[in-house]
Amino acid sequence: MIRPGTPDFMATTRTFADSGGEELVLVSDGGQEIDRLTFQPGDEYVGSWSPDGQYLAHMTDRWTDRSRSDLMILDPTSPDSVIARLTNDRQARDGRPMWSPDGTRIAFGRGDLESGDTRCIVSADGQDLRCSISELPGKGVAGWASALELIVAAPDTAGAPKIMVVNVRTGDHRVVADGQVLGLSRATAWIACFCRRTPTEPYQTLLLPVNDPDHAIRLQGTDPPPDLWLYEVGKRRSYLDRVRIIAPSQPIALDAIFRLGLEGSDANGTPVEPFAVRWWSGDTLVATVDSLGEVRPKGEGTVVIHATAGGWRGDSIELQVGPPESRLVFTEDWRNAIDRRWVPFGQPRPTVQSSDRGPTLVPNGDSTFPSGLYLRESIPVEQGLGFEVEVSTPITQVVWQNIRFFVTSPRATDRDGWDHALGSLPISQFTWRACELKYPSQENVQALESLVFSGGQTRIVKVPPDMRTGAWVRLRVQVFPDGRCGLAINGTPRVLHDARLSLGDSATIMVLSYEHNTTFLVGPIEVWRGVRRDMDWQNVERR
Repeated sequence: MIRPGTPDFMATTRTFADSGGEELVLVSDGGQEIDRLTFQPGDEYVGSWSPDGQYLAHMTDRWTDRSRSDLMILDPTSPDSVIARLTNDRQARDGRPMWSPDGTRIAFGRGDLESGDTRCIVSADGQDLRCSISELPGKGVAGWASALELIVAAPDTAGAPKIMVVNVRTGDHRVVADGQVLGLSRATAWIACFCRRTPTEPYQTLLLPVNDPDHAIRLQGTDPPPDLWLYEVGKRRSYLDRVRIIAPSQPIALDAIFRLGLEGSDANGTPVEPFAVRWWSGDTLVATVDSLGEVRPKGEGTVVIHATAGGWRGDSIELQVGPPESRLVFTEDWRNAIDRRWVPFGQPRPTVQSSDRGPTLVPNGDSTFPSGLYLRESIPVEQGLGFEVEVSTPITQVVWQNIRFFVTSPRATDRDGWDHALGSLPISQFTWRACELKYPSQENVQALESLVFSGGQTRIVKVPPDMRTGAWVRLRVQVFPDGRCGLAINGTPRVLHDARLSLGDSATIMVLSYEHNTTFLVGPIEVWRGVRRDMDWQNVERR
């Protein structure tokens, strides 16, 4: 097995009398130099180099009998070292480890005495093991097609041999050729096969790029076809070389939650997505962190948060948890002139009328352009921003009747270039600069049962059945300090988007509507900085 980036070095196995079995050796100088790497009574079988050429993943019988091999990682510079024990199942024989091209995971085949054969993935530190990654029969792993896909050979439902690519996250697979592989591949996205790409093509020996089969290379055939194992011997392919936690710029408030990010790059600084990410907190009395990097403060103080991509690369940061920051900015009860706090727009302009909730805003848009208003002064968002409002929205026809609420970046708006009469406030890069809810979600009868909630992502959300008839419904929009948007309806959190908005340091709130042949009512709006803790956002549906 050739070492990545250094084709003069090769790992293989040799039999030694002192152990009575096979041991790993490192061969160099054309076979003249042989360095023994293991000295165990059980057999050791060569496996796979890490993409940076520093470590070896291999099969070992040192902890078991009857050849029920486990997998481990060894540092060749320290013979017999155990950097990580990857598997430990006395009922299974694990074999042929294949290190992922990014470095974070290792794929292998497992033969289990009770449950049969399967394919598995384990993180590079052995902490996260997952088997049965697809429904395809067998245990063979021929190589990696990408950091997310494996190359496997398996029969179809009729028993015909196929070469397939399997997504390790979803289990979905696609067929790239009929036939069989001729050996394992340590060359990402390539496989040697005796195969055909279409039913009209003859079976032949090919070097097959599984992500672009049309550019396969035909090799001179032999009978029978040769064994062909593929290695990358040129410049090392890009792999995950470092990860960095994206930290908040200031302490996290005790009454807030914050989603940390983890970005990765290769040795040249090119972005590489980290996989097999795991988070943990150094002091759960100060803050906990979940599998997605969401920090939940528990008490004031300092805490170290750690993240790793499969144990392959990692980072840690020190976070400060400060006192609660949620505080009321204002409550708009519509008793004073609209333009004291808001900038009205549209023709006709918004009005205020009495209702069972007291004075209420009527945004007052018609069938041509919307009408509404937005805040005259922007509000800082570094600790989060939220508002809650009750609305009554009787729908009498499916067109020209909808209401929308926005939290948006003032830097993305062109207020000076708009006459505040026709059209709506222009917002550049709207998807990433605004958190919006709109009811109904579309102009059809079925859409009257839902609203659409956007903020880097979009989700259709069911609303109370009587919202369409004008029953009062309480809506809350919460922008978190990390830029994510949350929605609650009648006191229940419903959505928390994963995407982060780029709002900058402040935001404005806007209300607008079309109300042709109906009247929408907007009750008092309460606006606050920070994140109120009267709702539990932990188990809300994410997207």
